[in-house]
Amino acid sequence: MEEKKMIDFEIIWQKIRKFEGETFHTIRKLSFTYEINDDVLIPSRTDFKLTKENFRQAFNQIPVQGPSYFSEDIMGASYVWGILSDTRIVG
Repeated sequence: MEEKKMIDFEIIWQKIRKFEGETFHTIRKLSFTYEINDDVLIPSRTDFKLTKENFRQAFNQIPVQGPSYFSEDIMGASYVWGILSDTRIVG
């Protein structure tokens, strides 16, 4: 099962890369875009540097009802949730 999650996440990461520069929304409906440099995603509304590994850890916790349901070690949970809950990424 863990191996399948890793394969699934690689597909998710490819989709995240594909939609770089497009508008996403936090749970509070704040819009943001992001850019990706190597395996680091930077949301337009902050200087957070969110790593691919951070997204992998969050992906392993979904489904969650919102960003506050991620474990405390997930950085930029509002942005991570906004991306991972978007139908372009997971749908």
